[in-house]
Amino acid sequence: MPQNSHILINDLRIGSQIQDDLYQVWLQSQRRLLPIVIHRDEGMAECLASKQPLGEYRSDSLAAEEILTLANWCLLHFAQEADPARGTV
Repeated sequence: MPQNSHILINDLRIGSQIQDDLYQVWLQSQRRLLPIVIHRDEGMAECLASKQPLGEYRSDSLAAEEILTLANWCLLHFAQEADPARGTV
């Protein structure tokens, strides 16, 4: 895995035992796993079919909320990397 890279889990299905088991293994074994997961959400497929951004088409969807959380995490995390005086995540 390239240095300074991260792993994002997406299309995670709630209620899938095998995916939950794999996710638990990854939590224990992957040091670069992002603290945000993007769950499977029909809103994503619908916005693609409508050719609209998810945040505009289905801002109330779980995936939209998780993507916004991911964007905020990235802003905070990479701002701190750029300015070490601000501390670490």
